[in-house]
This record gives sequence, structure tokens and C-alpha cells, in this order.
Amino acid sequence: MPLAPGARLGPYPITTLLGKGGMGEVYKATDTKLNREVAIKVLPASFANDADYLARFQREAHVLATLNHKNIAAIYGMEQHAIVMELIEGEELKGPKPPAEAIRIAVQIADALEAAHSKGIVHRDLKPANIKITPQGDIKILDFGLAKVAAAGTESDSTLTLQPTQAGLILGTAGYMSPEQARGQPVDKRADIWAFGVVLFELLTGHQMFHGATVSDRLAAVLRSDIDWQQLPAKSPESVRRVLRRCLERDPERRLHDIADARIELESAESEAETTKGNKLPAYLPWAAASALLAAITVWALVRTPQTLTQPTFRVSVPASMQEERGVAIAISPDGQYLAYVQLSEDKQSRILMLRRTDQFGAQAIAGTQGAWRPIFFPDSQGILYGTLNETKKVSVHGGPAVTILTGRHEGWGHAWEPSGSIIAGGHGLLRMGSDRGNPEKLTSLEGDETSHRWPSFLPDGNTLLFNTISGRESNDTPILAFDLKSRTRRLLPLKGSSPRYVPTGHLVYVRNSILFAVPFDPRRLTPTGPEVPVVTGVYHRSIGGFVAYSFSDNGHLAYVSETRLIDRPLVWVDRAGISSPLPGKPKAVIGFRLSPDGQRVATVVAETDPMQGDIWVQDLGRGTTTRLTSDGTHVGPAWTPDGQRIVYGTRGGELLVSQADGSGKPQALFQTKGDREEKTPESWTPGGETLLYTHYLDAIWSVAANAPPKKVIEARGSQRVPRLSPDGKTLAYLSSESGNYELYVRPHPGAGPRVQVSTNGARQVFWSPDGRQVYFSAGTALLAASVQITGDRIHTGRPEKLFDFDGEFGGVSPDGKRFLMLKSPDTQVATPKLNLVINWFDELRRLSPPV
Repeated sequence: MPLAPGARLGPYPITTLLGKGGMGEVYKATDTKLNREVAIKVLPASFANDADYLARFQREAHVLATLNHKNIAAIYGMEQHAIVMELIEGEELKGPKPPAEAIRIAVQIADALEAAHSKGIVHRDLKPANIKITPQGDIKILDFGLAKVAAAGTESDSTLTLQPTQAGLILGTAGYMSPEQARGQPVDKRADIWAFGVVLFELLTGHQMFHGATVSDRLAAVLRSDIDWQQLPAKSPESVRRVLRRCLERDPERRLHDIADARIELESAESEAETTKGNKLPAYLPWAAASALLAAITVWALVRTPQTLTQPTFRVSVPASMQEERGVAIAISPDGQYLAYVQLSEDKQSRILMLRRTDQFGAQAIAGTQGAWRPIFFPDSQGILYGTLNETKKVSVHGGPAVTILTGRHEGWGHAWEPSGSIIAGGHGLLRMGSDRGNPEKLTSLEGDETSHRWPSFLPDGNTLLFNTISGRESNDTPILAFDLKSRTRRLLPLKGSSPRYVPTGHLVYVRNSILFAVPFDPRRLTPTGPEVPVVTGVYHRSIGGFVAYSFSDNGHLAYVSETRLIDRPLVWVDRAGISSPLPGKPKAVIGFRLSPDGQRVATVVAETDPMQGDIWVQDLGRGTTTRLTSDGTHVGPAWTPDGQRIVYGTRGGELLVSQADGSGKPQALFQTKGDREEKTPESWTPGGETLLYTHYLDAIWSVAANAPPKKVIEARGSQRVPRLSPDGKTLAYLSSESGNYELYVRPHPGAGPRVQVSTNGARQVFWSPDGRQVYFSAGTALLAASVQITGDRIHTGRPEKLFDFDGEFGGVSPDGKRFLMLKSPDTQVATPKLNLVINWFDELRRLSPPV
């Protein structure tokens, strides 16, 4: 029976019925807790006792909960046999639209599908009726992952529904089904790509592509009818026509395989349309080199005055998984034929090196390069040098095994090729090593408060190295020095910026505040000969360590990654069944968080501009209030003291500070660490608060107590991190990379008793259950639990069992052990930076900064 206005589902009074479907009735209701309007989908009473339909209904809720995208209707929670969802105000998508408007809408649809497909979710029923345009002009896709039940005896174009995972059964709406759907064959994301093409065609023409009086007629049209391309508006860009033809291939093997490729092409068409519409620049000049660099995309440069920073570029999306803890990285080969970068492997357990030809769309993973970061090409463009956690390796661009050339932790702080073939590596001083195995030679030593020498590069004489020094608290104003290999002397230059490199145009370039600057430079006298000029804005730049993602080829092309745009990320409670509910308060750009011992507050690190730096805030979950503890944006951690009264956090300058959780008083130095300026992340306290365990710059576990010097807790190969003491303080859980991948171990504490490896497929965040009988950890998108028992001096652990999947981070367990505090991963499509390739950049540079 339909719910009457005024009826209640939990805290939600019903306002009105919005619509009915075979698998639910949708109502408008009021969320009395957060004072907002919501949509509630209620399972019909006839199905409430049917285990199969109920399971399908719950699956819909779980599917929706994994998606966090601005163009996908969000789920807020569940109430009895009802899903509480975002209420989407707006009108159903209808055509015809002007080509520019249709392209803008299609890009948003493709962006949303790309986010879903990246999680293995296929919509299966994309159609205009499931897409709304908000009053602000944004689109929202509804009913992701649905398997609706059609009303018996009807011949409407409603969703045909049977179990979607079985061959021979049909799911979808007849006029928008892919041919394989219409035949009852198994479907994958290519079915969504077909439906996307049908929707885009309808957006442009205002007409349905496949007609028929009955569902059978429409299915037959999908399978056999010719597509009338003449219906497309004459002003439709050729790139859009190309996308449609690729999406609407009846053979799925010939159809576009990834919606990201459609989005990329449409974004180019959108940019072209906007530029043409604005018509503010004098002229367009076609670049002949474009066809050789990317056969499917036409690249052109804009002729303009030296004052503008507009670049003659085409843009393709870097995978979101490039946003890893040590910064994204990009390298272009000296001959301009290859791009190399690092992204997460498919299982999300390790980084892997990717290689892409500049004249092709796709990138290929290079086998055997797990754990890679920050690649550079060999001078002949035929090999790639890269670092791992404990090694420096090389691999051919044509395949074959990766070869280790140096063992030892060197941080990947930049490499440079000496004309003789030796390699200069950044680290705790610059090192010289051969391209084959050999003992490295130390070239520079740290002076004063310096902590590292980074980002070496050669000047044309092959004898002088440029590099950055990092001292204490890192900043954008990084000093640039020159080092003479023959005299072994160094000289401070009158310039500041990260990753300095000499360009054959006669310029020195470097990055400061996410801007690539160029200055005419005399490499013999080591002096600037003209003014500093900004040449590229929005370059990815981590102020921590000065890491910059840019690279240029010998033939004058520039590759760079644009800066990451920070987005707000919601904190949620997730129960042991995987059902999530949001925390009160407005989401922020959270980059670190920890639940208080009483489960009533959350300490967060909130970023302002840098994705790796932020300030400490405390959120009261009961009152919904927030308190800011710091304001200089350079903090890591945090960790609560056992009594929940204070919060400890680290600074980029190596200090450990403690503040009252209520914001009163001034922060105080916690323990003295004898001038050690390396970054320290506070992790776990002994139960009485006497001793703090912390991670020393992400590679070793140390402890420190009042009136005692710091000491290393574990001596082992590889790196150790994320120490977590059990509630009674007698067992230590931690991560170690000694096997080549971070895995979870437990051992007695204190002391060096026997240890047990718990995980086997990687591990990340770690927390104990309140009773100390289980240890929880995340691996990929799964949260797992393993039992832990101590008998005498032996530790026994059970086989890890998955509790649920959740794409995000893990920040604590409620005191009753029934809920987990999680931070949803940022929407990968919103946060994804762009990989930019600038054709003939040397000419661009000469115009912007004429050599003196």
C-alpha cells in the first residue's frame, strides 16, 4: 500500500509520492536530523518477504554507496526496506540541444560512467529517463546498478528485468539496449558505451534512434535497423560524429572499449567549441606534428601575444591512481616518442610503471615494475630508470626483465644522466653510480640544517650540476645550487624554485607555487641574463620536498601534469555489514583522520591547497561542531592521547607537538628528539601514555618517552610503518615491506619475541578491536579482520576474513566494535589531474621569454 503524506519511515516524514517502478515506490521525504529533503525508495510489500528480490534491493543500496561522483545521485543510508537517496530536483534529459550544450552534457555523463566502470559497475539501463538536469545545469544519473522488475502484462518501454548476470536473460530498456543485451547475452561496460551513444544521438537530434510500436519491434530495430546519420545537425563537430560511430558499433569487439576515450575526444570538441564561441584570439595555425604525435586528435597552437599563458596543448586524463603518496610523476623520452608514468596496479596493491607512445591512445603496464616511482628515460630513449622502496632499477621500453643497479633506500629524489653514462641520484647528498651494478660515490654532503639534496640536472658543459637543497620546514622558496664535479665546490644561485633544469633555448626553468618560470641564463657564468617570466601555470607541485611533475624532450615538446584540485571528502560510519551512514557536518578536504578513544570526536588533517599538507581540526560528532587547532598548514598525524584530552601531531620540520583537544592553550613540544628534523608521524601510545610510537619519515618505527632518547623499535629489512599497540599494550601490529610489499605483522611488545605475518596480499591502515581480540586492516578496497590470541609467549592469528568492500580509508573503530570510521575516496574523475603535452614548446618559450 502506498505511503500517505505524513507517514513516517524512521526519522523521515513522507511528503509525496514521486513515482513508481516495478521494484519500488519513490517518495519525497524530509530528513529531520539534517533538515534536508531526500528521496526514499521503498520496496513493495509484495516483495518484502521474497529473499531474492530483497537481496537485489539491498545490492542496489550497496552499489550506490560505493559511488561518490558529482554526476551520480548519492545514497545517504537505509531505513527498514527503504533506501534514502539524494533528492534530485530538475527536468528529465531531452533533446534536441545545440551541439555545444549536447557535448557539455555528454562529457558529464561519460565522466560519471568512467567513475562507475573503474569500480566494475555497469549501469545497464542508461537512458534519458534516468538522467536529470539540475537547475544549475549539471546532470545527475539515477538508478545505477539497478535490476528493476517490470509490471506484468505491460508493453511499455520500461526496464525489462531479469537477473543481469546470467546469459540468455535481458536487462535494459529496449530502445537503448546494446545488441548483445537485446540477444540476452552477457554484457559488460561496452553496453553502457552503446547506450551512451544512443543518448548522445538523441541529445543532438531530438529523436529516438530506434522506433517501434512494441518492445519486440524496438529490439528488432536495435539488432538490424540502419542508423540514419543524416539526422545529425550539420554543425555537429567531426570529432563528435567519430565518437558516435565508435560507440554505436554493433559488434562489441569493434566498439569503443573505454568510455574515457569518448570523454577525452568530447572534451577536445568542447574546448574547440568554447574557443570558437569566444573568438578572442587572433588566429589558429595547424601543427603538422600533431598527426604524428596522436593520430586520432588534431592539435593546434594559438597565435597570441607574449603576455598570455594559454598553451598549444591537447589534454588527456592521467589515471587517478597516479595520485599516490609520493606524488604523481611523468617523463617524456628525449626523442619525444614515449611517455612514462606510475599508476596503481589493477589490484591497487602496488605502483606499476606505465608506458605510452605519444602517437597512440592506450598505455601499457611494464611487467615486473611493481613498486616503481619517478621514472626517467635513458639518453637514447630505449630504457627507463626508476626507483622502488629500496632499489634503483632499469628496464627496456621494448620489454624484458627489470634489472637492479643499486640497492638501498634513495627516496627517488631525482636522477640525472652524466655524459659519461653515469647516473647522479638525489638523496642525503648527491650520489654518482654506474648504469650497471656498482658502489655509489658520494658527491655532496649535507651542511647546516639541510636534510637532503634533490632533483639534480646537468648544465650543457656536462660538469656542472644544478640541484635543490631541503632544510627543516620545506617551502616553495627552495634554494637552487650549482655543483662543480671537478672542483667539488658548490655555489648558491640567486634564484629559488623546485626541479631546476636548463633548456637548450638558453633558459633555466623551475617551479614555484605551481607556476613554471623561465629566466634567460648564462650557464658559464651561472647567472640570469634577463627577467623571470611565468610560462606555464597550474603545474603539479608538492611543496613537500619540492616534487614537480614536468619533463621535456630534446625535440622541444613539454609534458607536465596539472595540479590536483582538492575536493571535499565525507566521513562515514560503516557497520560490519558494509552499510554506511554519513557523519554530521559539512565534508572537508580531509587528508588524515583518527577517531578519539571515546568515539565521540574525530581529529582530522584538512588541506587548504596542498594535497599533502594541512591543519588539525577536531570534530565533535555529538554536537556537530568543529575546532581548529593549527593554522600554518604543515602538520601530519594526528594521534589522541589515551585519556582523549590531547592530540599529538608532527610537523614537516620534524617536531612532535601536543595540543589540548578543546583548542585551549598553546601547542607544546612533546618530547625532545635531539635535533632530528626528519618528518615524524605519531601513531600509537602505551596504555598509560608513558611512551609514544611514531613512524620516522615513513620507513622506521621508533619510540620516545619523557626524559629518554628516541630508540628504534624494530630492526628488519625494508621499511616499517603504522605501528598499533593492542589495548593492553602487549602486542604490536605494524606494516613491513621486507617481502617487497607492505604486509601486516604482529609481535609481542616490548621486546623482540616471535612475530606472525597476518596478511598475504598487501595491507594499509591498521586498528585493533576494542577488546584486543581482532586486528582490522584494509587491503585494496576490502576491510578485513583477523583474530589474535596470545598463549604464553606465542601469538596465534586466524585467517583474515573480509568484512566488506569500501573504496576509502580507515580511521578507527567505535568503542562497541560495531562500526568503523571511514573516509570515502575522492571522486577519481573530479580529482584527476591532466597530463598535458605541449607541441613545439621551445618555440613557445622563446616567444614568452626572448633570450638575451
